[in-house]
Amino acid sequence: GTLRPFGHVASELFGSLGNTTMSAGNDRQDNHDLIDAAGAADRFFQTTPSTPSCVANDAAPVLHQGRFTAFSCSHVVSPSNVLLQAIGKVNSTVLDFRHKQRSTPAVCRALGMALLRICRNIPNGVVVFLPSYKYESELIEFWKREQGGVIWKDLRSIKRVFQEPKSSSDVEKVLRGFGDAALDGCGNGALLFSVVGGKLSEGINFANELGRGVVIVGLPYADITDPILQEKMKLLDEQRDGGGNALSSQAYYHNLCMRAVNQSVGRAIRHANDHAAIVLLDQRYQTDSRVAKQLPQWLTSSGNQWRDSTMNETVERLRSFFTRMKMRK
Repeated sequence: GTLRPFGHVASELFGSLGNTTMSAGNDRQDNHDLIDAAGAADRFFQTTPSTPSCVANDAAPVLHQGRFTAFSCSHVVSPSNVLLQAIGKVNSTVLDFRHKQRSTPAVCRALGMALLRICRNIPNGVVVFLPSYKYESELIEFWKREQGGVIWKDLRSIKRVFQEPKSSSDVEKVLRGFGDAALDGCGNGALLFSVVGGKLSEGINFANELGRGVVIVGLPYADITDPILQEKMKLLDEQRDGGGNALSSQAYYHNLCMRAVNQSVGRAIRHANDHAAIVLLDQRYQTDSRVAKQLPQWLTSSGNQWRDSTMNETVERLRSFFTRMKMRK
């Protein structure tokens, strides 16, 4: 599953220990100190870019008298094995996948055109992660009827198309079909529509030819009307108002989204010699600095031009990247 912020885990663990009759008063204070330090550690990692070295000296003032040491390591894969691109516009249409805009004909059409060009230039398997099952259904229905279904027909002519099943019992069958098509040397590969936070976004490896391309559509923010999420955010704000070191509710909400994105991105690039292209479709990947900072450094270090890509530039970079990977074999 998705890892929760360290401060939340520490609060649940040490907070419960502090309330037991076996804990003395000093133990309770130590537990509270640890919870505060864990919250400080979370904020440090929020605001400090990941580096492949120990940063204890810089972190010590923030990490509560050095009780926690911040340490991160680089990915096993070379930056040259990864191509990251973010696209914010297709022709004149801004890719805005917030709820009010993402179902408009213009955005649905632009997304279809973007996927056509991406899939033509990525070999083997491509996995597209969408915000929800509902949106997946809306898109496919739109593509099937728009202009006589030309977008849907073209996608199916480029690659064999598969959809993440809603029933867990069908996952193995779909994955087997997708894998066979992606590995078929006589075909053009396979395209799999999946859902962020669904059955295929965590725990499933799309290594090698199974995941030469991963496309993330939009930013998968959780449903803000969810009563459990509302209570969690309310509690965090109350803790901060009371002088605690909890994350703000908005930071927590944003972190949930970015962990989901990073989990999905991580389905490809499964070993040191693997390679893949990661394409992020939404203008916010280009314009929102918070988003860029919370993408993994092994991904963003693969190139400096990923945030200012046009559709045409992305296509050229995809061609160049996979030509280079092919020649290297």
